[in-house]
Amino acid sequence: MHKVMGADRIIYAVDYPHLTHTGPREFLEDLPVSQEDKEKIAHSNAEALFRL
Repeated sequence: MHKVMGADRIIYAVDYPHLTHTGPREFLEDLPVSQEDKEKIAHSNAEALFRL
């Protein structure tokens, strides 16, 4: 998805309470993308979308 859409169009989310929060940080840390892209996916894109 990252190669097709780019990091500017991806937001990471967890379907809580249906899925647990076990492992989300490790998942993001292990992504094979730059630190800048990880920050976009983890929070910057959502902040921009919701104007936070």
